Amino acid sequence: MPLRPRHVVLGPARAEVTGLDFSGSAVAAARRLADEVGLDARFVQADVYDAADLLDEQYDIVIATYGVLVWLPDLDEWARVVSRLLRPGGVLFIAEFHPVQALVDDDLRITTSYFRTQPRQSQVASSYTGQNLPTHTQTTWPWTISRLVNALITAGLHLTRLDEHPVDPVS
Repeated sequence: MPLRPRHVVLGPARAEVTGLDFSGSAVAAARRLADEVGLDARFVQADVYDAADLLDEQYDIVIATYGVLVWLPDLDEWARVVSRLLRPGGVLFIAEFHPVQALVDDDLRITTSYFRTQPRQSQVASSYTGQNLPTHTQTTWPWTISRLVNALITAGLHLTRLDEHPVDPVS
């Protein structure tokens, strides 16, 4: 969710918030949540690859949160869009599941290679927003950490830090 500070005063800072998602259900849920907590925010339904042209702004911070990367069929184009969305000196913050999690089944057996390049297709009956849908084929893309870092570097971003946080969703 890209953020752009409006102004900073002595005391609490205020920020102008813009969120983007391709799902109308996710955008509606975000609007409801923002209303509940009193957050002044704008939410836009659009394809992430169109974000830089659609928003036609630059931001101080762009945030990509858990579960975003697997939905991106073109990581290089996404990194270029992020680069265009960031003002000079801006920051990209990614909080994402470790790609190793996609290698194992519920019994912690390795089911695929970390270095696979083909998208994964699976049958699902709900969307990532929890909405029940007719069973359909869902496609996700595997990205190694090095592939992500190289896409960001190629897009002209300067990496200053890479951390892995000790969060284990299995426990």
